Amino acid sequence: MFEKGDHMDWRDAESPKKLEEALKNGKVEESESLVSSLLTGLEKMPRRVDEKIAKDVLATLRKFACFDQLFRVAEKFRACGQNDPKVRCQLAQAQIETGEITRAIEDLTVLKKELETEINVNGLMPSERKGIQENLGETLGLIGRAYKQLYVNAKPRATEPRLEDLDRSLEHYSKAYNDGLGDYLWHGINYVALLTHAERVKKGVPSVYSQEAERHANAILSSIEDKESQGSLWPWDAANRTEAFLA
Repeated sequence: MFEKGDHMDWRDAESPKKLEEALKNGKVEESESLVSSLLTGLEKMPRRVDEKIAKDVLATLRKFACFDQLFRVAEKFRACGQNDPKVRCQLAQAQIETGEITRAIEDLTVLKKELETEINVNGLMPSERKGIQENLGETLGLIGRAYKQLYVNAKPRATEPRLEDLDRSLEHYSKAYNDGLGDYLWHGINYVALLTHAERVKKGVPSVYSQEAERHANAILSSIEDKESQGSLWPWDAANRTEAFLA
């Protein structure tokens, strides 16, 4: 049994699963010990962690909202040569959640340009193109998320609405949604919410109704109905449907 002061060594073959189980069962000290051991090991002997292991570890930390640890681990993976887009997106997510928003936008903008170049390469296999599209959609959505946070943090008000970051957020969510990139519905529902907000702010009428937002909300509902007819929905699909009904 793990007790305070104990130490757990990190082993790639088994520790990712132990980390997930520890967080799932609320064993915070055990999870912190595993993460600390991973970081210490990479500090003493830098190495490129296997791509699947790296993505699994970061996905677990994000799932349980361990954003400080997510930031430190993702940053260390990058320093050790891990260049996978999903790892870079997880690092950007952690940067946004921990207040490094401008840095996240800079890193994501570089990744966006790289992915846009890759997707235009001739001769891509369908599976390769789909993977790039998914990563590009995630990247665009996170840029939208980052600009949305900048907008909120600026505390806009009627006399000084600070719309520049809101417009940039709308631009990136719209691109991911309208191009159908990756799991595009979450981009779409953010686009709907921001459209409604922007309409109200720009017209100065708190209850104004956005017909464009309604049109997109109905399209999202139709997409979710199609998904449901093919099988069970993910929890996020149910959340998106709820927000679409609100819109």
